Amino acid sequence: YMGKQFSIKKLPAFIVLPPGGDKLTRASVLRGSLSTAEVLEEIYDLLDDNLLSVKPSEFRTFVSNSLSGKKFAFIVLHKDERAPLVYKAAAALPKYKEFFTFGHIENPPKELQEEFNATTMPKLALLFRDQTTYEQMLPSDQLQIANFDGELNYDDIVTIAEQYKEVLVKRFLALTVEKLATDKDLATSCPNRSELCLLGLFDGEQQELIATLLNVKRKLVEDRIGVSWIDVSCNAELPPLLELEKKWSPWVIAYSPSKRSYAIFRRSFSEANLLKFVRKVRDGDIAKMLLTVPLLPFRERCRKSSGASTSNSLNPNAEVAPSPGVKFEQVESREDL
Repeated sequence: YMGKQFSIKKLPAFIVLPPGGDKLTRASVLRGSLSTAEVLEEIYDLLDDNLLSVKPSEFRTFVSNSLSGKKFAFIVLHKDERAPLVYKAAAALPKYKEFFTFGHIENPPKELQEEFNATTMPKLALLFRDQTTYEQMLPSDQLQIANFDGELNYDDIVTIAEQYKEVLVKRFLALTVEKLATDKDLATSCPNRSELCLLGLFDGEQQELIATLLNVKRKLVEDRIGVSWIDVSCNAELPPLLELEKKWSPWVIAYSPSKRSYAIFRRSFSEANLLKFVRKVRDGDIAKMLLTVPLLPFRERCRKSSGASTSNSLNPNAEVAPSPGVKFEQVESREDL
């Protein structure tokens, strides 16, 4: 079967499956009598290159850039012209893209070898910041380094990555449900590369509703689904533009920035129902309304003096003119969510 699928008519042949993703559609075939070194060379070239080559003089810049976006950074010190194959293979796994930066330094100077206790090479280390000061720019002497001794192999790298990915998940990705005040906040919280984002639209800061969203976020953190909320008492134009009816309140929508579409949650507000809703949307089981531009331009317009809600904040029939350039097309309406 494999021979026919890949048009292999003569042996020996090697089928190379890349790590992660749709493996068969991205497989490559190596034909002919090749040595082990030649096969490994071909595999190295076929792997996605997610490695950053770091010059010793640029190491501090690499640290600053790599740890500025709530990621950890792997670094390998090595003597060969290229980073180890097992390291490149681990870095090519799509599931680590949002969690780690993978760098390598060829022929590091003596001071870097000493900093990483690199008595032998290749030497693997993980760079990170202390949780309490993560949001600050740290001086180099506060950089946390986890050194890993022993022979470098693929299984060990993946095991370490999985362990520290869990640390990242628990530390940063599921601690809060962010409040969005403007469409710029939405672009940051739910960038175009996101598969799906869950947005609550509440009348003021209702802690019980936000706590439920937080529990949902914790359950979905491995799926990289963003969860945030908008105060509709400060954004009165949103409910009518999104065609949200009072009977569905408190409102929640699932928004896909890449597809520029959203689906409305139409069930009783509970953690179980929200999880079921998100998974059905993610799996393409619910029709959505299509937009021609990213969701909506909006900004908070609360009155500072009293903090009172505007009179039409929860009125889905309020006459609010749509923002220019925003067009809605109702593809299908379903009540079976």
